[in-house]
Amino acid sequence: MKEFAVLVSIHLKPGKQAEFLGLLMPVIDAVRREATFLNNFLHQDPEDPTRFMVYENWADRDEFFDVQMKRDYRKPYESRLPALLA
Repeated sequence: MKEFAVLVSIHLKPGKQAEFLGLLMPVIDAVRREATFLNNFLHQDPEDPTRFMVYENWADRDEFFDVQMKRDYRKPYESRLPALLA
């Protein structure tokens, strides 16, 4: 296993923050129960509330791409996200 970090920068359309968080938080809650998950952080820019950053650490890079990115709990978030992005 090789530890792996994921850094995602997200810029939303104005007024989409609540919908975004409503979709993201169930994913964050679900990944916290995964065996290879180590930790994550969610940041919202205090100067621009439409900008977010998600930072995740995983214990196994291959497992992240081969298994974690295909989890069903990610589908609602991933399918709606493009419409929310600036």
